[in-house]
Amino acid sequence: VDFLTRNFIFRLPTEKSAVSGKPVFPADPAELARLVAKGKKTRPVRVPTCGCYFIYSELDAFMRSPPFGKVCPRPACRDLGLVVLHPDWPTDFKKLEKAWAMKKAREREINEVSDLFGLDDEFVA
Repeated sequence: VDFLTRNFIFRLPTEKSAVSGKPVFPADPAELARLVAKGKKTRPVRVPTCGCYFIYSELDAFMRSPPFGKVCPRPACRDLGLVVLHPDWPTDFKKLEKAWAMKKAREREINEVSDLFGLDDEFVA
């Protein structure tokens, strides 16, 4: 019980995001309850492979941008070479790479069409 309280309960409120270093959990418990109740994409996320915590939006950007199969940015995980894997994102990096390539191709097509018709940036998605 002492191990659990010392290494989990007391450490959890001060946990920082592995990507940005921002606090993962809000200081106000009511705010945390609101984030958890609001939905999956707003609550803090723990990565099973290394045990680090991320803010969902940061982890989403981290997982969906190249290079795929990145090692966790925390020094302890980086030294061990722990790749960030999470059940909410495919473990097949080819799928992530294909989705990223399609997104970039779509952005290029939109930019080409807007340049062709002389549309301002305010009309581009």
